[in-house]
Amino acid sequence: MNSIQITDFILLPVYLVIIYMVAYTKRNRKYAAKNPIYQYYIPALSVKLLGAISLGLIYQYYYNGGDTFQYFRNSKIVSNYFSTDLNTFIDLVFKPIISTLQLRSQVNWTDTLFAYNESNFFPIRVTSILQLLTFNTYLPCAALLAAISFTGVWRAYTVFVHIYPKLHKQFAIAFLFMPSIFFWGSGILKDTITFTALCWLFYGSYMLFILRKRLMVSIIIVTISIFVIVVVKAYIGLAFLPSLTFWIFFQYRSKIQIPFLRMMALPVLLILIAAICYDIVNVIGSQHKDFKTNEIISSAAASNANKQVGSNSTVNIGITDNMSTLKVVEIIPLAITTVIFRPFLWEIKTFFMALSSLESLYILYILTLIILRNGVQGMFRVIGQVPLVMFCLIFGLVFSFAIGFSTSNFGTLVRYKIPAIPFLMAGLFIILEKGKKRKNTFYLKRIKNFDNTEHFVVGENAIENPRGING
Repeated sequence: MNSIQITDFILLPVYLVIIYMVAYTKRNRKYAAKNPIYQYYIPALSVKLLGAISLGLIYQYYYNGGDTFQYFRNSKIVSNYFSTDLNTFIDLVFKPIISTLQLRSQVNWTDTLFAYNESNFFPIRVTSILQLLTFNTYLPCAALLAAISFTGVWRAYTVFVHIYPKLHKQFAIAFLFMPSIFFWGSGILKDTITFTALCWLFYGSYMLFILRKRLMVSIIIVTISIFVIVVVKAYIGLAFLPSLTFWIFFQYRSKIQIPFLRMMALPVLLILIAAICYDIVNVIGSQHKDFKTNEIISSAAASNANKQVGSNSTVNIGITDNMSTLKVVEIIPLAITTVIFRPFLWEIKTFFMALSSLESLYILYILTLIILRNGVQGMFRVIGQVPLVMFCLIFGLVFSFAIGFSTSNFGTLVRYKIPAIPFLMAGLFIILEKGKKRKNTFYLKRIKNFDNTEHFVVGENAIENPRGING
């Protein structure tokens, strides 16, 4: 059964016109034409819409189905109750699954896997509401979800531009125009919802903890974002929490006046973060079996074993059941490398793997430029000096390890890793820019002559300044 009908193609242009009218109005009201980010607003929205529509068409006419249509069909079932039984609609959309088990057993779901799991059902809750606005059509609903998702991604982008205005182009590449991000992060999928929530959480945290402005609004944004992330993909929150804590700590560390306290603050913070994360994992594990600490390795090993059979896009980093903690630590670099830099060119089997491989090559290119221009020591110097870079890299690396450790299929990996990629790239762009500035100034040396004149030495060339350094 096709989820995309002729009605979709009739209504889609109408919704696109409405979306663009709202977008142009908002852009023209909020940003002056001379503002550098003005030029990215409409193109960035356009690629989000293109990604959402393309995903549906590809899954419909090339793959003949997929998770996106399971979300759509089940949300269509829920939205139909709005006109026939409003109380049932409200219960299914807004009440927890555990409290509506009897009601759900009476619904003719297309797949019960999506109806009795909170993580899988949350996109259905969201999409069923959007269905009321789009007359139960897939493409208009996907376009509307993509437009909503764009608001969060744009907010995250503006945070980076606010801090480093000169890097607006680089940040636009990282957040707005990477193909895997606007393709997998725009359609009717869990990835769209979680990535949007992550971007809003980042923006809200910046406003709340760094700028300390619009406190009530920021608290609401952070609270809703955390709720969505915990329900749908809790491990994103587990990677975000320590990263944010380090960002806040190093942002305000210099304000600690007593040297001893300033020195002891970091180890205490590390212990505190470890304890909090451990408790969070246990709390989530008590409610979700997959997050129990003793189940994570077994689950990853089972997934790895299953995907090895009959698949041409598997990745094996050596995960086995009952692995020791030391062995897990040993494969951390391999797991991170797999997420950020693979698939390699010789591992490409599909078009989407090829796109992901090209993006990985681009990240490798940026990292190579950093090492060549700054050196490894210079790179770590910038990381230690810039709290935002520290946040980006900690979040990106921790999240990459979690995904690389638990995912054994390149097709799935391409989707799952999209929250890490823009933050990693943004961090690398900042390091590269800081390295350029340091290269232009670090080797500038002032030398005082015997006649009280001064000159500067840059490499082997001297620039004389007879009037002195302040002249």
